Amino acid sequence: MISWANRNTVAVSVSVFLLSCHSICAFYAGEYAGVGLSCRRSSSLVYRNAFSPSPLDKIGSLFSTDDTSGLLPRPPSVPPPETIEEDDFNVFFSLARAFLSSDLGALDNTLLDKNFLWINPYDINPLGKKDYLIALNFFDLRKSFPDLDYRAHDFRLDPHEPYTIRFTSRTVGTMRNSLQLRNSAIPPNGRVMKCPPETISITFSSSGKVTKLCSGGFVMDRLVGNTGGVSGVAGAAAVAGNPVSAFDTTPPLAVIGRFFGRTLKPLSDPETFLAPFPETVMVQLAKGVVANDIGAEDSDLLSEDFVAVGPVTGPINKETFLENPRRLDLTVGFPDLNYEYSNWRVDPFDPYRVWADRRGSGTRTGSFGGISTGNGASFKGPPEAVSFTFDDNGYCTRATLDYILDPSVGNTGGLAGIDGILYATGTPSNPLTSRPIPQILSRIHKSFFESFTGIAVDEYVLEKTSTPSIIANTPIVTLSKKVNDMVAPPKVAPKLPPNEAKLSIPKFNKPKPSLTSSWNVGKVENVREKKSFEKTDNLKMERKNQEEKKKKKQNEVKKMMSIEKEKNKKMDESKKMKMEDTKKKKLEEAKKMKVEEARKKKMEDTMKKKMEDMKKKKMEKKKNNAALSSFTPSPKSAKNRALPRGVPALRNWRKNRDGSVTGLICGSLSYDDGEKITTSTILSGVIQSKNVIRTESGSKYYLE
Repeated sequence: MISWANRNTVAVSVSVFLLSCHSICAFYAGEYAGVGLSCRRSSSLVYRNAFSPSPLDKIGSLFSTDDTSGLLPRPPSVPPPETIEEDDFNVFFSLARAFLSSDLGALDNTLLDKNFLWINPYDINPLGKKDYLIALNFFDLRKSFPDLDYRAHDFRLDPHEPYTIRFTSRTVGTMRNSLQLRNSAIPPNGRVMKCPPETISITFSSSGKVTKLCSGGFVMDRLVGNTGGVSGVAGAAAVAGNPVSAFDTTPPLAVIGRFFGRTLKPLSDPETFLAPFPETVMVQLAKGVVANDIGAEDSDLLSEDFVAVGPVTGPINKETFLENPRRLDLTVGFPDLNYEYSNWRVDPFDPYRVWADRRGSGTRTGSFGGISTGNGASFKGPPEAVSFTFDDNGYCTRATLDYILDPSVGNTGGLAGIDGILYATGTPSNPLTSRPIPQILSRIHKSFFESFTGIAVDEYVLEKTSTPSIIANTPIVTLSKKVNDMVAPPKVAPKLPPNEAKLSIPKFNKPKPSLTSSWNVGKVENVREKKSFEKTDNLKMERKNQEEKKKKKQNEVKKMMSIEKEKNKKMDESKKMKMEDTKKKKLEEAKKMKVEEARKKKMEDTMKKKMEDMKKKKMEKKKNNAALSSFTPSPKSAKNRALPRGVPALRNWRKNRDGSVTGLICGSLSYDDGEKITTSTILSGVIQSKNVIRTESGSKYYLE
């Protein structure tokens, strides 16, 4: 039998223990838990912790019975929208864009469901709608970074959860105003924030309301950007010059290893935005790497400078990655190991990289993790982001693995890779190598109070404040006496003190019926009926108007979707046309180059021929000049010959078979002296020396 005095002592001891836990958690948790949310305006409310209420607040909520904050329940002014058909999931893409345009619910909190949950990667306790909106109003990134741009892209649907939409963001912005943190405000410095690629997951209900949001730091590659591998408020604080402690976001042993290791430089922005191969070829290259177990079956697919990077480990070179014993033992310990890949796409900001989402599953039936026999436990991994980067020759140069997108899915305790597999199959690894310190403390706190709250460590559920779990779990007091032995209630009411007033039931006098009472009653009933009919008509009209508005909204959404589809088609067609035009231009340029090369060759050949002909002519002239110089006619022959005026002479001539004469001409106005010519057929004159002959063309020559 437990008395109320013992209960009070138990409650006091529990509260004292919670005070000590709160002081420890406040020391290690820090002030950044990764609230990656942009807000429209700041609030005067001072929020104690932006990610989960403190233990004292939780104890207060357990004993609180006012779940509506003083507001009475009332019917909605506008009825909820109709359920969305399963085949028309394209509507969720437009809803996700609308939710993003509202700064993730900051501008329109009606988009959030009443059972809304916000999950971030650094805290295992989700936030409800009220706490989430308080965090939005307190951490005002939109005010600190007026030009904040999510740069959202790669909107995709989860094949296992058709109501979940994911997209990738690469948030950028310039710090123009002060940044409000939990305990201080940092003045602006004008620096530009470039967050790494981050996945934001939005889960909708059948009515189109947001029921779950995973954001605030689900980074896909920690070596991109200038925020040190974090995003959200933590990334903004890093740009502001007050970075978050590495122990708040990284396992402690990994932090120590990085401290003694070499510092890693962030990846530089790509210089070109043109992929080395078409998109389909890039995706096929990535699928080929996956089909060969990421190089385990064919290491030639990986380049010599290949590295693998994870959220905690890496970069790991090719040799170490392929010879990892824990990775090689997976197929032995899990013969049915299966990784399902989906949503293959090329990174628009890095066209050399291909992204994909994956989920792993398997049953531990063999030896693994130092245990020779399997235990039959199975694991279901959470959705992860992986990427493969290639060079111009098609070799994989870099891979990113084990980046979680939603820790509430699966049974790996929010862990990915081999650590998640070990946790799900009953042999968890050292938490100091897989979890940051605030998360370790939160898990210890949550497991200790599991018997009071009824919420498991790996369960992402809000604590029920309407029915306090600490009261529901108190033992029922059993009485030793029987029912018949109980004291009966007094027959006479106890007397009240003289200062207190007595309660009395008011009495009403019934009115006497009059002669016209029946007529009046009927008239009143008719009036009531008319009013009820008018009310029903008004309600019908309102419902019709609301239905028409719903239909209009649905039609507008469908039109928007059709317009987007047409735009995408036009974009694809324009891209194809541009590709074809570029191909045609390249072919035309190649043809022109070939024609120019052929023309140049012809010009060179003709120039060579001309040069050769000129050389030959010069040689012949030299020979003829030599022959003329050797010929010296005697004065007698010069006197005896009767050389007519204007008639050229032929020297060293000979008669040809066709009746023409070939010789060296001299005294001609058309030819140089000593040039060798051949005349046409001789018509008149004797072909002998010292005679004048005449050709068919009418030319005359003197034969010497």
